[in-house]
Amino acid sequence: MRVVRSAVVSALLITACPLGVSGWQTQPLSNPAADADRRAIVEDSAEVRQAQLLRVQRQKQLISDSDKLLKLATDLKQQIDSTPAETLPADSVKKAAEIEKLAHSLRQRLKS
Repeated sequence: MRVVRSAVVSALLITACPLGVSGWQTQPLSNPAADADRRAIVEDSAEVRQAQLLRVQRQKQLISDSDKLLKLATDLKQQIDSTPAETLPADSVKKAAEIEKLAHSLRQRLKS
């Protein structure tokens, strides 16, 4: 009975622990092909993170420029509405040019 128990324990240890003679695993610790794949994955994920960061920054800039355009257009409308019909405020032409420039810039960024 003692011999059978020893044989079963030995068999379990041998199958449970695939170790070489020296006690270390027989598989190599590093695989150059796998390491290159891991580096490529890390570089790809870094590129993905960079692309996401650029998209977020672009979106924030578009929102900021849109808000500025809306504010300028609203200010110009209020300024023109508050003046008599025969006169035109002096800086309204400058504001209109600024609105036009900002709108053109925003439109070009939205196209790309």
